[in-house]
Amino acid sequence: MTRTAERLSRWLNLIPYFKSHPGFTFEQAAHDLGSTAKQVEKDLSGLYMCGLPGGYGGDLIEVDQLGDSVVVGFSAELERPLRLTVAEASSLLMSLRMLAATPGVADTAAVLRAFDKIAEATTSAGRDAAAAIEGGADESAIAATVRSATRNRHALRLHYYTASRDATSERVVDPIELQTVDTRVYLRAWCRTSEDVRAFRFDRIDAATELDEPAQVPDDVQPARSLFDSTPADQLAVATLRIAPAAEWVLEYHQMTVDEEADDDGVFVATMPYASEEWMTRFVVGFGGALEVIAPPSLAQAVIAQAQAGLANYR
Repeated sequence: MTRTAERLSRWLNLIPYFKSHPGFTFEQAAHDLGSTAKQVEKDLSGLYMCGLPGGYGGDLIEVDQLGDSVVVGFSAELERPLRLTVAEASSLLMSLRMLAATPGVADTAAVLRAFDKIAEATTSAGRDAAAAIEGGADESAIAATVRSATRNRHALRLHYYTASRDATSERVVDPIELQTVDTRVYLRAWCRTSEDVRAFRFDRIDAATELDEPAQVPDDVQPARSLFDSTPADQLAVATLRIAPAAEWVLEYHQMTVDEEADDDGVFVATMPYASEEWMTRFVVGFGGALEVIAPPSLAQAVIAQAQAGLANYR
């Protein structure tokens, strides 16, 4: 195994480990994972730039360290089973074919075994997607409930995992239709909590209950041009931050725009888009005062409240 492959393997183990063992130390992790404390700390430092596509606040993996103990905030779903889209699986299969045809580069038999497993998984995913929409003996209880509510035009109560906030919430939705994108099945529905149309991925629905009441989709809801009418980047919330010299490095690792160059004390003013106020609050507090929120006021108040709650633990 190459050094890059070894490190990737360690990365894929670290997030699920610390997610299920919050507050464990580098030494404890090293003992359980067959590594060293120094290696665990080094590997964690490389995860700060990993996460979901977009790179905005709330997309990147969040790891908090207090001394040598570690708590994972946002995990980018690395503790959940990997699911490839059709495009991703096709690209990977093509690469494996090329690798198998290149003599002396790798173990050809092992490459072909991997190819066969991924090809079979991709085919199975397609069958599962069809079963979720069309129904069938192999569909899950959640899929059957969602499909029934959509067919009967009944409201649904969902327990749903939101990746951008790394949190599970309960909400009542009014089903509109089921759609597939790259073998993943989505419920398009009117969310009564958000008061807007949302797309809910089946594999993130932890529980579903069909309610004995009719769906109440507003009359003015138009058919979607595509499943994902997501919020454009220029409509995300934007924080204005004052950045002390000790945290200047953050400008290189996050999508920030400098509004005011450094003053005589080396302090910058910059803006940063974010998807979740909860995530942004933890992000700012984690810098221990090196970041100061100028706007919006609600974010500043949330940071103050969380900082005061943390200080109360030391009294």
